[in-house]
Amino acid sequence: MKSKFGDRMLQFRLPHVSISDSDEEGCEIEFTESPDSEDTYVLLQRHFEPPDDGSVYVESHHLAICGHFRIRKVELRNNELCFSLSGDADETVQVSFEAEEGQYRRLKKALSMMIPARSLSIQQ
Repeated sequence: MKSKFGDRMLQFRLPHVSISDSDEEGCEIEFTESPDSEDTYVLLQRHFEPPDDGSVYVESHHLAICGHFRIRKVELRNNELCFSLSGDADETVQVSFEAEEGQYRRLKKALSMMIPARSLSIQQ
C-alpha cells in the first residue's frame, strides 16, 4: 500500500501498548496483540547513554523492519502511529492500537523523548 510517507507501508493492528520511560536511560514502546502476546509485535526503543547517535532500535515479528534506524517522520494520531524508517528498510509502518487517555499521554511523552521535534507530529 502506498502512503503519504513513501511507497511502501506495513500495517499492523496491535491493540495493546506498553510504555517504559526513563528520562535519563531511555524509552521503550511495545505494541502487541494482547498483554501476554509475544508472537506479533512492534517494539521501538532508544537509549540515551553514550554513544547516542539518535537512532531508534526497532524490533518486530516482521524481520524486514528489525535493527537500528533513523526515523525520518513520525505521526501519532488517536489510536494510530505511523513512522518512516530510513536506510535499507525504507519502510513506513502503521500501527493501530487502543490507549486510554493516560496511556496516550505517556506515549506522547515517550515519543517526544525518542524522536527529534522536527520529525514528530502529534495530534492533541
